[in-house]
Amino acid sequence: MRRFGIVAVVLVLAAVSTASAGDWNMFGPRTLGMGGAGASSARGAWSLMLNPAGLAEPDEAARISLSFGADIRDLGLSDAIDALADYDWERIQGDPTSSENAAAVNDIVAQLRIMNEKALMVGVGGGLFTTFGKFGIGVNGGFRAAFSPRVDLVNIVPIASNVPNSFAYNTSKVAIVAMTLAEVPIGYARKFEVGKGSMSVGGTVKIMRGATYSAAVDPTTASTDEFRDEINDSEKTSVNLGFDLGAIYHPPYKNLSFGLVARNINSPKFDTIDGGEVSEDAQIRVGGELALFNRLLSVAVDADLNKRGTILDGYGPNNEQYKEQWIGGGISLEGSPWIFETALRLGVMQNMADSELGMIYTGGLSIGFKWLHVSLSGAVSQEESEVVDAKYPAGASVMLAIESTW
Repeated sequence: MRRFGIVAVVLVLAAVSTASAGDWNMFGPRTLGMGGAGASSARGAWSLMLNPAGLAEPDEAARISLSFGADIRDLGLSDAIDALADYDWERIQGDPTSSENAAAVNDIVAQLRIMNEKALMVGVGGGLFTTFGKFGIGVNGGFRAAFSPRVDLVNIVPIASNVPNSFAYNTSKVAIVAMTLAEVPIGYARKFEVGKGSMSVGGTVKIMRGATYSAAVDPTTASTDEFRDEINDSEKTSVNLGFDLGAIYHPPYKNLSFGLVARNINSPKFDTIDGGEVSEDAQIRVGGELALFNRLLSVAVDADLNKRGTILDGYGPNNEQYKEQWIGGGISLEGSPWIFETALRLGVMQNMADSELGMIYTGGLSIGFKWLHVSLSGAVSQEESEVVDAKYPAGASVMLAIESTW
């Protein structure tokens, strides 16, 4: 079982090292640093992905943003593997019928059932966005992969001989599902007076190219080359269009704003090698922001109104699709006196559709000049995973962005 864990880690590293991009659900260092809030505070280039209505919001004349990010979510898999590593497998195999070892076998079976419900997800990604006037255009790419055990709970008797129900007949696999997605978003927005307030309305059309992959490997025998071959043989590419619509409303009290955005409202689908489809589910999100002192201090909150599916299937006790429905918010202290660009951000967020990661704490820092500044944001989960007595956050994200405004 230690070998199982080592191979799983190797597969993750192999996937990340060959990936072209990643998790495209959390855009922009400001948004990540503020607990995912951005529906009502989208400005400039990031509006293309956060809320296209932000293209019409007050901002610099032009902005170019280049970003890269990475994400990992250990949905209980490491803990399950670590628990199995505590058993003396040689002793159990030597005399599986003794009362002590028979009890251990029952415990192992229980642990294997738990492992069958867990998973690991990784992603990397990046993008380049620019705005000019009320228009925006960009290139965004992402890779994400999900690893989940498919444990054979029948052929698990801990004896070495080739008899029915022994390990020799075990068919346990690690299922890998992956997807790369490249997008070219083109957006436009306009602002209108609404009574004593105002409203910006915008839309984005995205040309999307998706490639899906799937494989199932024996964790005790599969080599890296075999894994790569099976992944490459399962590749299926397809092209589709995605549509985003958004609005940002400013009531008469100018420091307030409220946002509504519908991303991928047509739920674009991408083919798989077996004739199936992977859907980029629609995401409906609302948010609000209070900006004070000429936006030097901002407080924002966002919430998804619906659950979204992911590429991970066969998760949890009911063998279902892993879903996301985020709620979160944070604060931002920003100073831009003349030529300098500085910001400090803090926030929290949580997936209301799944509690495995618990509360997620976020933060970020931006520093530099207006025509060239660097932003770094990150997130870590409240819940921890344990491997060989070492603990680490079960979920973590990081994003680096280089931006220029003029």
